[in-house]
Amino acid sequence: MVKKINLFKYLLLYIFLFAVSLDASNHLKSIKINKGELRLIFEKKVYKSNVSTFVLKNPYRRVFDFKNTIINNDNLLNKLYAPNNTQFRLSQYKKDVVRLVIESNRPFKCSYYSPMLSSKIYHISLPYTIGYNKVNPYQSPTKVVQKKEPTEYQPPKYIAKNKPVEEDVEVEKLPWYKRLLEGNKKDYTAYKLSKRYRVVVDAGHGGHDPGATSAGYREKDIVLKVAKKVERMLTRQGYKVYMTRNSDHFVKLTNRTKFSNKRDADIFVSIHANAVGKKSRAPVVHGIETYFLSKARSARARRVAAKENRAVLNSKDYHTRNVLLNDIITGPKIILSNKLAIDVQNSMLEYTRSLYPATRNGGVRAAPFWVLVGAQTPSVLVEIGYITHPSERKKLLQSSYQTMLAKGIVKGIGKYLKNREKELY
Repeated sequence: MVKKINLFKYLLLYIFLFAVSLDASNHLKSIKINKGELRLIFEKKVYKSNVSTFVLKNPYRRVFDFKNTIINNDNLLNKLYAPNNTQFRLSQYKKDVVRLVIESNRPFKCSYYSPMLSSKIYHISLPYTIGYNKVNPYQSPTKVVQKKEPTEYQPPKYIAKNKPVEEDVEVEKLPWYKRLLEGNKKDYTAYKLSKRYRVVVDAGHGGHDPGATSAGYREKDIVLKVAKKVERMLTRQGYKVYMTRNSDHFVKLTNRTKFSNKRDADIFVSIHANAVGKKSRAPVVHGIETYFLSKARSARARRVAAKENRAVLNSKDYHTRNVLLNDIITGPKIILSNKLAIDVQNSMLEYTRSLYPATRNGGVRAAPFWVLVGAQTPSVLVEIGYITHPSERKKLLQSSYQTMLAKGIVKGIGKYLKNREKELY
């Protein structure tokens, strides 16, 4: 009889532990600022072992990772007000890890803890006392006078008070405290150029051609969103921008550069998402790559070009393709395209790594892309990431990450043109 009772106890204990394991994840319910602290409110107790933190520099960022945690919704930061150049970013960094980034214009001492009597609330001190005469701006923000840092470009003032924000409104137009999930305040560095340049932005694929697909998502949809962000950012900086497509329809590869040439463009940028064919390689291959038109120097570059050229190569024989390429890829525009590719690649990495420091650099590569054939201007093809890689696909679907990619492309274009002006003038 005693053995049966003990067996029953063990069975109950097993059922209890199993139930707990099914609901092991903690939920981040809300975030608020109180008395100079950021306070994160969780559904359950926050264990010290589930919190890790580290520092990144240039700019200074304090990063917190909360393990076994899920974000309740994506708008937790929307109503926060934190002056003195303090900015926040929040993301579901991994399936069970929430990442919080606190950025400041200078290093700051940070204490973080979960009180014994309120274990569901995690406190993080904010850098409000540094350089502001130890005044607490969170209690009376209207009385704090902040020194304005000189910037080359100031974003336009936003819409009138109480006007509703459209879902697709570009984040750079919003007040900074509403841009918290979309990047940081220091991203408004535009190059002052001597003239109004013309840029053609090409969103790859479209219509009956979905491009690469994975887990139900299509390349043509993702790249169109990024391309539209690039268009809006360039327009606000004074460029004349043309889109080869701004909706879901197909444009022949040869017609895309013809479109660019007719508009006398100074820059042609084609935006794509990469993919691998072998399922076994999908969890391994990832990263951002930028290509310019030339003969492929590696097997990988040839594979990527073949994938993107599929829509046109079926209609041309091998001999015709190579005769055309040999005539096209020997001009001086190839050297300029190489320089443009380097600037765009480096700038994309700079911005995307502000959200995901581990973003892989796939490098600048030469490849015979037909979408670049015939362009009478420096031209590049950007592969913004691998849609077949589970983690990278998840990033590519995030509006905040798409914004960082777009900012990188825009900054790269501006940097290239500014350097070109120095060479010519």
